[in-house]
Amino acid sequence: MTINIIYPKSNIFFKYLTYWHLTRYDQISAGSNVMTSTSVSRIVPLLMLCILPFIARAEEDPYTDDRSLYIESETRVVSPQCLIDKGNEEQDKQRTDIGIGEKVKLKLNGKFLPDVDLKSVKWSMDPKDGGTIEKSKEEPEAYLLTVNPSLKKDTPLCVMVTTNVNDEPKKKPFNIIVPAGIEAKHSGLRIASCPRDGEKDKPGASSKLILAFLPRNVSLSNVPVIERAEDPKDFEPKHPVGTALMWPNTLNEFRHDNIGWKYNVPL
Repeated sequence: MTINIIYPKSNIFFKYLTYWHLTRYDQISAGSNVMTSTSVSRIVPLLMLCILPFIARAEEDPYTDDRSLYIESETRVVSPQCLIDKGNEEQDKQRTDIGIGEKVKLKLNGKFLPDVDLKSVKWSMDPKDGGTIEKSKEEPEAYLLTVNPSLKKDTPLCVMVTTNVNDEPKKKPFNIIVPAGIEAKHSGLRIASCPRDGEKDKPGASSKLILAFLPRNVSLSNVPVIERAEDPKDFEPKHPVGTALMWPNTLNEFRHDNIGWKYNVPL
């Protein structure tokens, strides 16, 4: 005799309990092939111990059912913090904290995927001005989320998709992060038009600064930066305000921002 046990919310896990496995938990009379009620009472707790872990997992993970359909995401670039820490780049690209201007690849996955009619796939997001979703030019079944670079504050974003196989939209939450600060450190370099270290009779000072745009746990490399004067209203700055856009690199840094002054000594 064989008893097949199918665990809840799964059609791939099974375990055979043979007649020998059942009867070994109790002493039966010699030559008898009949289980006693005591052996059954001992088997029930054993079965519960086998089943409960899978029930708990099903409650914690909404995608335990291998017939499900869900959204996968992958940022196009690695976060600056991951590069600095030399962390796991593939794992970092799975993050749901993304900076304004970042691009994220979206794909459907799950056991229902072969049944999905690609023409029925419809993407949307909340809020609607959180960005754009377009079909990927690189992968026919992928889509590209571009986060709105003009958002002014941190914003929760929910990406949704409907297909011919799911009645309710499948959702994927993200946290959109805006720049929160600037750090500057000296590079050790000087502006060519200003006095060099150790030069005599040439008053002045200068530095080429490395600007870092925070936070670094998201990429801000698609957000241009421009210099603006914050002098009092009636104050006229003695230096021209920058007009060129500065583009942060993969570390959210711009090299270099020049600061300095010099005094021309009359002959």
